[in-house]
Amino acid sequence: MAMGSASPNLWTNLKSGLSVAEVQRMVPQAKNGDYSSLSNGARGLLQVSPVNVAGKKFAANFFFLGDRFHRVNFSGPMNDSNESNLKAFNQIFEGFQSRYGVAANRRVANEYGLSARAEWKLPTGEVWIVVVPITATTSLLNFGYFPNSN
Repeated sequence: MAMGSASPNLWTNLKSGLSVAEVQRMVPQAKNGDYSSLSNGARGLLQVSPVNVAGKKFAANFFFLGDRFHRVNFSGPMNDSNESNLKAFNQIFEGFQSRYGVAANRRVANEYGLSARAEWKLPTGEVWIVVVPITATTSLLNFGYFPNSN
């Protein structure tokens, strides 16, 4: 899957409030999710895995609040090297920048481990990339889309 076109197509037409069946029709490769949850109670009811982006395999988890679409998160491997995650972060950033324009913000720090964040405010919602430190030398990379509420 090419970074600039394929992975964002997993969310291009998704809007807040879609039902599970509606999301499955729009993303036919989606299978039952792992039912993981976010802090607000949203559950991962659908998943596409693996999704290859920037030389890494991600799981695209489609979260629903109640039975309505809430957001999609692409989660990379836990404890991957900071060097590998920074390289992928930069590749994804460049792909998103060419697709969505200048980022609303971008921050990269390596103080107690690698942390990074970039986000784009779109008319339809927010796209983000984040690197979360796990140890001083490993981190977790993920990205996703949070549509505006209806």
